[in-house]
Amino acid sequence: MPNLLSKMNRINPPMTRGQRRSWLAIFLQDRRRLRQQALVPPPVPNAPVLLTGTYQWNRTSPGYADVMLTWSFDPGSFPVAFIEFWAGINSSSSQQLGTVASNITNLSYPNATAYPIYVRVKMRYRNGSVIGPFSNELLINIQAPS
Repeated sequence: MPNLLSKMNRINPPMTRGQRRSWLAIFLQDRRRLRQQALVPPPVPNAPVLLTGTYQWNRTSPGYADVMLTWSFDPGSFPVAFIEFWAGINSSSSQQLGTVASNITNLSYPNATAYPIYVRVKMRYRNGSVIGPFSNELLINIQAPS
């Protein structure tokens, strides 16, 4: 019976020490590149920047204050989506109040309050599962009408 192992070794001889080192170096380099690609975080949209927050009593309804906000937002390469508005009253935690299109840069919130309060406002970009960082927080001190 012929020795099949000796025939295989003649057709496909084992790697030399230098060949093994080269193969291992290439294998490890490919593995490092794949791991590095996996570590690159997905792009994150810019945060909006709240510029001004004002209020005006009796503008929409008697006895109520309306809140007006202006901001800037550079979407970069992200499409037009939504800006979420969050607000907290006095010392309470922030809650989402609503959304507007991300290409709008001002908002009027009618009948915001009938009482003097502190309102903390912040916002962020949202497009499906892509959520941007929160903007700066703006404090609006709504004082009693004089």
